[in-house]
Amino acid sequence: MKAFECVPARYDLGVRLITLGEIDELRRGLAMEVPVNARVLDVGCGTGALLPLLAERGVRITAIDKSPEMVAKARERAAEEGILDSVCIKRSTAMEIDRLFPDGEFDAVVLSLVMTELTNDEQAWVLNQCARILKPKGSLLIADEFKPPRLLNRLAFEIFRFPLHLIAYLYTQIKGLVTSNIWWRIYYTFVELPLMLLSFFVGEPLTAPLHEPETFLPATLRIAGAKHFWGGAIRLLKIQKVDLE
Repeated sequence: MKAFECVPARYDLGVRLITLGEIDELRRGLAMEVPVNARVLDVGCGTGALLPLLAERGVRITAIDKSPEMVAKARERAAEEGILDSVCIKRSTAMEIDRLFPDGEFDAVVLSLVMTELTNDEQAWVLNQCARILKPKGSLLIADEFKPPRLLNRLAFEIFRFPLHLIAYLYTQIKGLVTSNIWWRIYYTFVELPLMLLSFFVGEPLTAPLHEPETFLPATLRIAGAKHFWGGAIRLLKIQKVDLE
């Protein structure tokens, strides 16, 4: 969802496109896996759509996002929902978890559409940090895109994923056409937008679907449950912290 970081007004629709409409079910599933009255960290909170669902369970929430626009929108949503007393929203990145939180700080950590934005090394680092800040037997909840395990599902996923991401990307870019200045519209249509499309087609992908969780989970984390959508292309994983001693 990197393409949506500066356009919170379009973020939720973009997420709906990327998840093929399953984002509401994913968020409800995430909230239901969080223990009542728990201490929760929401990494990459976006517009804060998950926060009211978590607050309904009586949890204390710390939410972080690197985009100032997203942080502002999340705070606005929390104020509208009347949950500011139970939510602390900060501008920060997943790569700063090491300096932000001590060991055993949280009962649960949520990574919703975050892992696919990270490199393999960043994923490994973030997961180890999540294990560190979780309490004993705490839960890590991951909701994201995965490569489906079956060949036919994987082929269908590859066919549909590219146009979906292209549509979502273009949706963020057409904002430049909403102007009364005809010269800007001409410049944007014939110069800037084609350059953005070229960047999308030939540049490094903004996100990459995850492989099977066993390939990237550290030894301190173990899968406790999974829910699959669209043949495994979208998954909600409940991951338990384990004691290696």
